[in-house]
Order: sequence, then C-alpha cells, then structure tokens
Amino acid sequence: MSYSSEVSNPATRARGAPILFVLVVLLFAARTVLLPLSEGAEELRSPLADRVSDALDLALLLLAFGAVLLRPALGRLLGPIFGFLFICLVCSCVSILWARGGTVLGNMLAAMKLVLPWLLYSALLPHARERPLMVRRTVGLLSLLVLALGGIGAVVLPAVNNRGDEWRGAYFGGLHATAYYWVSSLFVLQAIVVGRKGRLARPLVAALSVISGASVLALWGVRSAALMVLVQVICWVMGPRRVGWISVLVAPVLVVGALSAVAASDGTLMGTELDWLSSGRLSMYSEKWNHLAERGFWPTLFGEGYRSDLMVSQVWWWGAKGSHSDFLTFLTEYGLVGSAALMWFAVAAVRFSGRQGAFAFGIASAFVYSSIFSNGLFARPLPAILAVLAMLLVSGSTVANRDVR
Repeated sequence: MSYSSEVSNPATRARGAPILFVLVVLLFAARTVLLPLSEGAEELRSPLADRVSDALDLALLLLAFGAVLLRPALGRLLGPIFGFLFICLVCSCVSILWARGGTVLGNMLAAMKLVLPWLLYSALLPHARERPLMVRRTVGLLSLLVLALGGIGAVVLPAVNNRGDEWRGAYFGGLHATAYYWVSSLFVLQAIVVGRKGRLARPLVAALSVISGASVLALWGVRSAALMVLVQVICWVMGPRRVGWISVLVAPVLVVGALSAVAASDGTLMGTELDWLSSGRLSMYSEKWNHLAERGFWPTLFGEGYRSDLMVSQVWWWGAKGSHSDFLTFLTEYGLVGSAALMWFAVAAVRFSGRQGAFAFGIASAFVYSSIFSNGLFARPLPAILAVLAMLLVSGSTVANRDVR
C-alpha cells in the first residue's frame, strides 16, 4: 500500500493517533526546558539534569524509530534515511580498522541525530493530516513556550561573549543553539499564518521574517541563523518548481569553491579583516583543506571517525573546535563515501518536503544552507525538530498540499 493511500484510508489510520504526537511534544518540551541545566553555563549545570536529558534524547530516538518500524508505509524519505545510516555504519567500521578514529557508537549517534527530526516528520505526517487543528494548536503553544523561554533567558541570564562583543543571555545552551531555536519557533508562527491564508498572510509572514532575522542579529549576533531566514523566504517565494535542486546541488559546489579559494591564497587571508569577519572560518577552512589533502586513501574514502573534525587552529588556539561546516565535518569524519550519502539524504529530504508545499520546501532548503558555513540545523536536532514541526503544519493542511505560497 502506498503512503498516500494509507493516509487517506480511514481503515488504516492508527488508533489513538494523537498519542505519538503528544509524547513527542511532551518529551521535546521537557528537553527544551532543561537545556540551561544540561548544556548552559557551568554554574547552572546539574549532573541530574544531564542524566534526565540523556534519557529524554534516547526516548525521542526510540520513539522515532519505533514509529516508523510499526508503520512502515511512511513515504519515500525512509529509504534514503536508512540507506544513509547504513553507509555511515560502514564508514565508521572502516575508519576504526584503518584510521583508528573514534568509535562505532559515537559515529552512529552523530549520524542518527541528523535524521531524527526527519524520522519524526515522516512518522507524524499522517497524524497532522488526520487532526490538523489539534496539531496546529499544540505546536503553536510549543512555539510560544520557546519564544517565552528565549526572551526570559535574554533578560535574566548572564551576557555571553562572542567575537569580542557581549550579547544577551542564551537560554538554550549557547548563542547559536538559542538563535536556531528562536528562528525555528518563528517558522512555526509563519506556518500557522500560511495555513490560514487570507489577504494579510503574505505581509504577516514577511513581517515575521524581518522580526526573526533582526532579533537574532540584535540579541545574539548569529549571522548564520539570519541567513537561514533569508534562504527560507527566497525558496518559499520562488517555490520548488522554480528553485528545483539548486538549493541542494549548489551547496557542495560552494563549499569546494570556498576551500579552493582559501587554499589558493596560500594563507595570506589568515588574520586579515576578512578572516575576522568570517569568525576565523577562512583560517579553519585553509588548515582543514591542507589536512584533507595530506591524509591517506582509506581515511579519504571512509573518514577518520567520530570527533576527528575537532582541531586547534591559529584563530581558535584556546581549544579544539569543529570546522564550522556540517559538510566539512562529514567529509572529515565519514570521508567521500559518507559525504555522498549525506548529499543523497539531503536531496531526498528537500525533494520530499517539496511535495508538501513551497513553505515546507523553504524550510528544508534552510536546513541545507544553514549547514554549509556553520553547524546548522542538521547538527542541532532539537531546534531542527521544531523546524520540521513547522513543516508539519503546512504539510498536514489540504490547502498547503496544493503548494500554497
């Protein structure tokens, strides 16, 4: 039975369908509220909160996998998801044998967090179409909770230093995580407006986009999150038919082009004003390019293992940092094979979302672009879950399925 026929056939609908959705929302809300105690400043952290957060993460993961295993006809996205995880498992095992880097468990957990939001999206989509009003109200309340917590953190929590400046307090475990949470919650409000349509829908969505981008820049100074808002709006307005696969296929070209340009500069950009404006990315990319060019055949093909991307650079000299690009991280940890699998999965995710409407397509494109020059939504499963819940609102709407814009 196909996915669409299963959703449309009342005889195949899951009994007590809201149970899965309610569990996901409750687990996510609890995990979000605990973030200052599990991933916040050292003076706020609690060992108990760490253990509870780990248990909530595990519960979300088991819930997502259990849902798709119990209801297998959940769409074309599941094949690429499980294929991607299998390829990551192979890369992990080979990297242990040849590069002796990381652990298989660490590699697989890192890969699973990338697909967790999309597993939940696939599993919850039938419920959103069966009970769109309940889903819209619940996710809307969840979004307001996130905005309230983010606002409270900005006022109450200590200021955070970034790029030599002080920014507002970050409730969700750091400046960048807070900014992505904030933007994703505003995606939810935009989705609610899009689902209702009306003459004021487009102006309201435009106003929310401006508020979203301006607020993350003013409160936390996270430029990658503001760029994500811009990409989402452009891809939503243009729609999947006009944008096509550009939003996905251009991503690796941009990364390779940037790396080549930096490497060709022979280090002359290091420490310059341009390097400072990029928050040290140019220096990191140059050093990472040299490292990738010097490694052997097997690490190039299958990667060097979990957390092998972390390194001390000339700019980030005080501690080991990642390359600030999810695609570069994957190229280092999973090699060419794993990176190809990531692109396959990314294309499938954007393609799948494009069938749910232009707004969902815009958010999926933002997933990809936020990860080109940053650790974006792909690497941040919690705000990513909120973003796919926003996609769920328009995907579950009959109007949205006719490609509302």
